[in-house]
Amino acid sequence: MTERPQLGRLELVDLRKAWVDEARNFTPWLCEEENISLLGEALGLHALTPIGREQAVGRFSADILAEDFRGNRVLIENQLAQSDHSHLGQCLTYAAGLDAKTIVWICSKIRDEHRAAIDWLNEISDEEYSFFAVEIELYRIGESDLAPKFNVAANPNDWTRDFRKIARLVESELTESQIAHRDYWQRLISQAEDRYPALGRRTPFKGNWQTAESLSLKSWLGVDVTVTKSNVGLRAEIYFYMASAKLGFDFFKDTIESENLLDGEDISWERMNDKATARIAIYRSITEAESALDETSEFNWIIDTLIKLKTVAHNLIERLRLDPGPVDPKKLEID
Repeated sequence: MTERPQLGRLELVDLRKAWVDEARNFTPWLCEEENISLLGEALGLHALTPIGREQAVGRFSADILAEDFRGNRVLIENQLAQSDHSHLGQCLTYAAGLDAKTIVWICSKIRDEHRAAIDWLNEISDEEYSFFAVEIELYRIGESDLAPKFNVAANPNDWTRDFRKIARLVESELTESQIAHRDYWQRLISQAEDRYPALGRRTPFKGNWQTAESLSLKSWLGVDVTVTKSNVGLRAEIYFYMASAKLGFDFFKDTIESENLLDGEDISWERMNDKATARIAIYRSITEAESALDETSEFNWIIDTLIKLKTVAHNLIERLRLDPGPVDPKKLEID
């Protein structure tokens, strides 16, 4: 007689069990690559990449600004509650201020009248604009980890069919350079799977740079570990952006120097005072002929150096504490 399988019961869990605060917990969680990928899969928008959090729009700020695979801006507005008129207005205001082509409104529950409003916006808008209403749920079985699920409640007409058509078109229009970059980063990613899992899970970029890991993505400070390849060499770096990029750079520089955290490396301190970003970089010169002969050596150097930078950056981020204003923070507090 066949034994009956032991099956668990799927339990719907209150969202606040995972995210106590929308701005401080849910939005940073959603900005992580593996989580925003879940949203992208539900929407049919693969390769969603966050480019800003708490993005300023006049006196207000949008939760997340991202880009899709076409380079178009995607506004994501979060609401860990039932949809309301205020957030619908915010979606429209932020989309106009940030020139977003795709607007994604995430709620615990979309009211029928708001679902109808999103459907109406899709009907009257030009084809280059897309509006989505998404409900998020949280499940577990017994004592298992909590599992999020995104359910699309409203989307443009014929979205799935049109998206697939666009995706095929964009793929066919890639330049030789874009294809070469993508294939190079894919080979690097494949080699990094065992040694640097975060890089091993990345989607290959189509430009001359590749992000290995986003270590902090908040309104006040973004920190990425990144590699760039040019005809003359490689650059591995800790890249700083957002409102407190210079403060973050200064703290990292002072601490790395005083504690010899990158001892033995020839470090380039690039504060870039004429820009809103900064970087701490390590370079390796290499000719095109050398690159063609020994790509494995390049990849080993990239992975070793990125791991070293990531380890230092992780350590220093743990020492940083933000004065808790969610918009335009004025200072970093150091433990």
